[in-house]
Amino acid sequence: GRCVQPTGSGLPAGYSNALLKTFGSNKSQLLESLGNPNRNSSTTLEWTGLTATLKGEDITKIRITSANRELQNGLKVGMSQTALLQIMGYPSGVSNKILQYNEGNKTGVSVQLDKNNAISSITINQI
Repeated sequence: GRCVQPTGSGLPAGYSNALLKTFGSNKSQLLESLGNPNRNSSTTLEWTGLTATLKGEDITKIRITSANRELQNGLKVGMSQTALLQIMGYPSGVSNKILQYNEGNKTGVSVQLDKNNAISSITINQI
């Protein structure tokens, strides 16, 4: 038989943007919080395990690939899917081991799972 993954009702308004600000709410605060990036361009800042996409001074997207970068809600790379569901609830959609958490009609948070169903990356988009 086919297993159907239950889906959640989506994230509360403002949730994604709050997570996006875990390491600072703009470019200056990111630099203050995380130090000098390994790579720095006008639209992207990269540190070990974290990439921030910018539009001017504003952060529009963060991608986390290291267990050393914990989000303010406790979510981090390496956690089990069970721990993810305890923190975030059921996703709005699932595709190829990517759990998508929507806020309104946009995907606010995407979580990639590895072959052992542990988190391998977390992407947060500005809503």
